[in-house]
Amino acid sequence: MADAADTSPILRDLAIRAAVASRLRSVSEDRLLESILEAAVALFRAGAGSMALVMTNPERLEFVCAAGPETGDIVGRSVGIGEGLAGYVVQTGEAIALYRRKENLAALRRMGVTVSDP
Repeated sequence: MADAADTSPILRDLAIRAAVASRLRSVSEDRLLESILEAAVALFRAGAGSMALVMTNPERLEFVCAAGPETGDIVGRSVGIGEGLAGYVVQTGEAIALYRRKENLAALRRMGVTVSDP
């Protein structure tokens, strides 16, 4: 059995490798996420949808795919937990469905959610 001095560099190396591996996603995984999102957007007849993954160091949401004509250039952007609508949902654990986005903006602002006008 190795002593603590011998295992420390090994553990550090494993931690680095795990951090790198967690940042890598294959093309097939991205395509799977896109197809799930596209199906959800179609099912709910939504104007748009996006999917973000919770990342660490620093904690944030990273948008990995989007579907629908109203998504803009969200893919690749990231926001802090608690920022914007998606960050609010992650922070509180409360799902929010916007049926009439423009009518809901004022209500969201009253809840303390930072949102921008379309």
